[in-house]
Amino acid sequence: MSAGGSVTLYYVINDVSSVDHTSLYTNAFSGVWHLDQSDYSIASGVNSYVLENANAGYWIWNVWVDDTGSGDYYIFTENQSFEVIP
Repeated sequence: MSAGGSVTLYYVINDVSSVDHTSLYTNAFSGVWHLDQSDYSIASGVNSYVLENANAGYWIWNVWVDDTGSGDYYIFTENQSFEVIP
């Protein structure tokens, strides 16, 4: 993707019965790992977050799941990455 555009980050949750919300963590924009946004309207299956006006660079991300039934966890065992080209 090109700088200043948007990037869509997809993730899957199969059982949402005890999920309160998910939170996108990334180092995009600031270079520091931080909470970027949260979603309280989770659907079973594919979900996504959209990052707008992304800066050029190589960024990492992951999704934190607040699951009141089986415990909180990250969707991916390793952080995912994307690159924004100037």
